[in-house]
Amino acid sequence: MQSGFNSLNSLRPSALPGYLSCLFLALAVVAVVAIPAGSASAAEAQGTFSMTLGYGKSGKTLKRAGVKISAVSASQQKRLKGKRVRITAPLKSVKGDAGVFVLRSGIKFSKGKRNLVARQLRVKNAGSSSRVNANVRGKWISLFVADGEPVTDPVARTFKIDRATLRLTRQSAKQIRTKLRTGKIPVGEVGNLGASVNLAFEDPYSEICGVPANTLTVGTVPPAGPLPVLSGASATVGEPISWGIKKSLNGYVNGIGAIHGVDGATVNRVPMAPPQVPPTDFTFQFSKGELAENGAGTGDDQAILNGTGTVVYCNEPHGFRIAVSNPAVVIDGTSSRLVADVDTNTSGDWMPTQRVDLADLDLSSSTVTVPGPGSVKWAGISATLSQNGSDALRLCEVNVPGAPPFCLYPAGTALDDLTVTASTG
Repeated sequence: MQSGFNSLNSLRPSALPGYLSCLFLALAVVAVVAIPAGSASAAEAQGTFSMTLGYGKSGKTLKRAGVKISAVSASQQKRLKGKRVRITAPLKSVKGDAGVFVLRSGIKFSKGKRNLVARQLRVKNAGSSSRVNANVRGKWISLFVADGEPVTDPVARTFKIDRATLRLTRQSAKQIRTKLRTGKIPVGEVGNLGASVNLAFEDPYSEICGVPANTLTVGTVPPAGPLPVLSGASATVGEPISWGIKKSLNGYVNGIGAIHGVDGATVNRVPMAPPQVPPTDFTFQFSKGELAENGAGTGDDQAILNGTGTVVYCNEPHGFRIAVSNPAVVIDGTSSRLVADVDTNTSGDWMPTQRVDLADLDLSSSTVTVPGPGSVKWAGISATLSQNGSDALRLCEVNVPGAPPFCLYPAGTALDDLTVTASTG
């Protein structure tokens, strides 16, 4: 497999046979390829809910009345001091986006030979409170209400409740009093509710790339720094960003996998070239931008140019895929950089989108021209992969049989040059 990597690297445009190099230079028109974003396959949600019952106004009344609380179905129980019980219920499924949690659980209230069984527990999240519903003798009732807002993390896809006060409802109090003949049961605190759930997650490019996501890891790469505030700037008009990202990466992935443009981005290829010829570059559609022409000359001009769209590198044979989206080119002297969203799946571990400072830009290597009034063009800007960019791409983590035992693209790696135009129209 090592030799396979070497042969893939030989597909870089700089190492193409002579007639293909001529083809690259001679053809000015490129073919444009775009496909719609693929739907995803989801990993199952997992977790547990726990109810500690037997204290508070209602809980103490139930104990004095001789009512015993126990778990049924797939729940587990633990007896605590003071005739309290903790019932732990495994999660069965989630309906909606953390809207209704279906539990593999049931609770039995018993007194002597009489009992009342609440089955098929469901926790319905309503923001600052949650309602625990159950099927009691074929009828759905509101069993408990939990006061306390859950803590959710949309990136880590977690849902947690910590000791939310659990209250007996009027419906359940009436059912217990009638069925168990306990006398009056007050509505009020009966215990607390806890929950720890890893919600279902999905790789948004699974159908495109065929690399399943088995685990989810939240990225720790420092977020992109704030964009500069340009004084006296004017809004720019529709100038797309065309950039090849990295020719050797394009050749490596194209030779064994595939490269796609989604969400409006296009993959540009030479017409009639063999399939093993990598893309020439990628076009990200214009989103918005601004230009500050700071006095005479162009040496201190500033610009922020935002593109939209996603380029997806699919390398199923080597078990990874990378999505680079929505680049922003910041022209700001020695602080020039390229910012982008990066979303990866490495060996089945999905790391959701992180917006990072992907590349450092060196304007000293570029040629700056003024195509017309209110327009500045920077051609041949040198770009190098930043440390944060290398960490976000995770190419150093690729670890499959036959893969190179070294980082393919560490920080400082030269990326493709960049040419952009800022025009106020």
